[in-house]
Amino acid sequence: MSLNRPGALDRMMASAMRGSSGLYTPDLSGPDLNPYPGLNGLSDGKLWNDVRLVSNRLHNTAISGGPPYDDGIVLWPGCYGDNVTMTATIYRTGTPLPGPPDTQEVELLICGSIGPYHASFYECQYGVGGNPYANIVRWNGGGGTVIGQFTEFGLQTGTPAAQNGDILKATRVGSVITVFLNGVSMTSADVSAAGANSYGPATYARGFVGVGFFQRGGTSGNLLEYGLSNITVTAP
Repeated sequence: MSLNRPGALDRMMASAMRGSSGLYTPDLSGPDLNPYPGLNGLSDGKLWNDVRLVSNRLHNTAISGGPPYDDGIVLWPGCYGDNVTMTATIYRTGTPLPGPPDTQEVELLICGSIGPYHASFYECQYGVGGNPYANIVRWNGGGGTVIGQFTEFGLQTGTPAAQNGDILKATRVGSVITVFLNGVSMTSADVSAAGANSYGPATYARGFVGVGFFQRGGTSGNLLEYGLSNITVTAP
């Protein structure tokens, strides 16, 4: 069922007002889809890129010049607050792009919203190219063309190189977000440390969950060399 149609966002917002709990697992078992159902960066946000399903994995759809940072992003129904855990299995094949400025990145997105020319969420990212890193970034809304629309909380470089089958996890407990690789903390930050800005409040209390991808450099063939599968979201 596609969510990219009139009325879908209204139903998602109604769910958000109720809040979400339990286990959520997006179904990746069906045929290839472009875009994958949800609220997508280009189809719904207009400024970014969509996410596609290929061979039961989610992948990016476009190369970014960055800036502007037009990641491939998708958000799903339900609203998760300040106690949520999200996990995914990293898919990694081929030769990683060599490093700065070229990069490849997978992202777990929490407490998000998206609409025409607006996207806001916490992005828990991991570099799966030749320059591995972990970071926590708040998208502050707006078009993503001004560096002030992003707030970085916890960039850590020199983290372990991602391997096919590694488990990426992001947790939010209160105002503290932590990114793990294979159960080991890679970076952590108190996201209440940044103040409010013209695009939104200091802390996103609730929002949708989803995934994203970023690639700078390389070719379109490299877009299918990294991805995410086995995605789960849990909340009390």
